[in-house]
Amino acid sequence: FTVAHSITLAGATLGLFSLPQAPVEAVIALSIAFVARELLSERPGEVRLSARQSESRVQTLHFLGELVTPSTIDSITAGTYLGARLPQRHDPAVKTLSMRFEEPFSWAAFSAAMEMVIALRGKDLLRVKGIVNVEGQAVVVQGVGHVFHPPVTLDRWPSDDQGSRLVFITREIEVAPLKGLFEAARALNA
Repeated sequence: FTVAHSITLAGATLGLFSLPQAPVEAVIALSIAFVARELLSERPGEVRLSARQSESRVQTLHFLGELVTPSTIDSITAGTYLGARLPQRHDPAVKTLSMRFEEPFSWAAFSAAMEMVIALRGKDLLRVKGIVNVEGQAVVVQGVGHVFHPPVTLDRWPSDDQGSRLVFITREIEVAPLKGLFEAARALNA
């Protein structure tokens, strides 16, 4: 999934090809439904997704307000969900970092922080996705490395939760300095 997404994102960004929106959204919806089914119907001894893949998918579904409760996400980030029961299958330097911000950002503050992360550690950004509260509006952001989709402003929030939710899949980046950077950018722009 991540490899296919990276290839299509890079190809579309570079103008090598374009895909019609409706079929792409249908395939994405089907892949989310498949992952949700897999996560909800786990059978003992049979796991089709690695721990990190499962965590990433559950966090994605959570920030969209579609599947799990906050206590489920707390157990994931504490390492007591699938990751506690499955062997590690990738480089231990790769981490999934989830961040929440309750206060809205200005676009200038959010984009300045994101551009600094990209400039300093872009090669270590394996994936970024999230919904950002930009002055009350829900803005979807996503990217891989140095390549980002244009931000998309949603017509409405997907749930009553209007906090910003970001998921970073990184190599050797810790959550504290990353979160501190976004908080500092927001405070300096206030």
